[in-house]
Amino acid sequence: MAVSFAPVFGTASPAAIETRPDDPLLTRVASMSALTPEQARIVAAMQGPPLSLRPRTQIGRGENSEGSAYVIREGWAFAYTLLANGERQVHGFLLPGNVVRLGDLFRTSAGRGVETITDTVVSEISMESLRRASRDWPQIFEFFLRFQSQVQAALVEQLVDLGRRDSRARLAHLLLRLERRLMRIGLAGQDGYDCPISQYLIADALGLTAIHVNRVLKGLREDGVATLRNNRVTIHDRARLMAIAGDNNADGDDPVMAVIANQSAARAVGRHRAGAR
Repeated sequence: MAVSFAPVFGTASPAAIETRPDDPLLTRVASMSALTPEQARIVAAMQGPPLSLRPRTQIGRGENSEGSAYVIREGWAFAYTLLANGERQVHGFLLPGNVVRLGDLFRTSAGRGVETITDTVVSEISMESLRRASRDWPQIFEFFLRFQSQVQAALVEQLVDLGRRDSRARLAHLLLRLERRLMRIGLAGQDGYDCPISQYLIADALGLTAIHVNRVLKGLREDGVATLRNNRVTIHDRARLMAIAGDNNADGDDPVMAVIANQSAARAVGRHRAGAR
């Protein structure tokens, strides 16, 4: 399915920005740096109108889509490489706020694709709209470089998973990474998160078979560590899951632990107030 939009840079007004609270790219950029109203207008205006896609739809594939990137506004997707023998390697699960096919602004790669998992809403960023945005705000390129550095860091983590972690550690690490990413955008809570990824996709991401993934998930469930059931992940014992994954949160930036700490503090305050009465 081809996706093509005309650049809309310059058509949004500051007033229009206030009516676009569902813009995850703007939210992501604003989380990195305080924005002026004009800068917020530039980020919003460089995106084409939202397009709704059904599950299992290719994003950005078609004769008019070359040279464009896309913002995931709603839903889940995955990036993959299709091998000559028909096998597939998944190398990224994509969530709201992610910019996909950014490399296609400069060079397209045969065999690589992005496909939706759920009903998904995307917006196009054409090379022309990016050039226009950069003329008004040259520093905007810094954000896209940071986006790419985050993608590279995730690929390095996946490389370590595939090369040095066993199947149980790979799956545990994936569950933790998804939880942290979803927590940052408000789509996960202390009790777990929705996860529409099939066992076949997990297998393609972790270099395993779907049968092996099923066995590992069963083991984690029976051990009381984590459960994936009905497209819902519940982490029962986070400390054990982190130990299995070999995950010590080396970057020190764990939104999950921050939320848990805040909730624990709130409960302690509530108990103190109740006791004071």
